Parts: sequence; structure tokens; C-alpha cells
Amino acid sequence: MTARHLRAALLLAAAVPLTAATAAAVLKAGHLTLYADRHRIEITAAWDESPF
Repeated sequence: MTARHLRAALLLAAAVPLTAATAAAVLKAGHLTLYADRHRIEITAAWDESPF
């Protein structure tokens, strides 16, 4: 494996968890829930009955 391939693999390995953590924070801040399976991805609002 060349240095270029190794560097690309390391950047990709670091980017995946960072992207997942960012997506989780955005969904939590926006009161959204994410459901994913083999056939679909759903993002729905999860609001409480109370506005506060």
C-alpha cells in the first residue's frame, strides 16, 4: 500500500465516525428520530405534548 492509499484510508476511517456523531447531534438538537433498514430511511419529528 502506498503512502497515498494509506493516508486516504486513514482519512476515511476518521471521517465516518465524525459524520455519524455530527448527524446524531443534529437529529437530537432538532428533536428528530432516525429509522433505517434495508429498504428505507425515515426521519420523523418526535415532539413531546408539552411545548417546554
